[in-house]
This record gives sequence, C-alpha cells and structure tokens, in this order.
Amino acid sequence: RHVKVLMDGQGADEQLAGYTYFFGVYYLELLRTARLYRLATEAGAYARQHRSVAGLAYVGFYALPQAAQAKLLQR
Repeated sequence: RHVKVLMDGQGADEQLAGYTYFFGVYYLELLRTARLYRLATEAGAYARQHRSVAGLAYVGFYALPQAAQAKLLQR
C-alpha cells in the first residue's frame, strides 16, 4: 500500500541508468553537440564514482557506422 511499483517492465537499471553502455550514448551526444566541458565533468564524475572509464569505451563503438557495430557484435 505504501510502495510505488512500476508496471511497464522497467527495472531499476533502466530507471537509474545502471547499464554502462547508456553512458556511451550520452557521452557521444555531448561530444556531437560540442558540450565538451559537460562531457569532461560527467565522465570525471563517473570515473570517480565507479573507478572505471568503461562508459567512455562505448563512445568509440557508437561512433562507428552501424555495419561496423554489427560486425563487432557478431564476434
């Protein structure tokens, strides 16, 4: 009765951006829109909090053409 429940199949990962690859999409958008200070700030905060730069690794992947992405995913 006092708990809110999401009824559309979304879990905590989707709601709280828990998947690392989400950050790659976000970082690439910041790069494409030349929001470099924001990119540096966000990536730095992520690296400090998670002790990882894994989100940045996805920027290169998402910058590739879709055909190249598909080939990499087939491996």
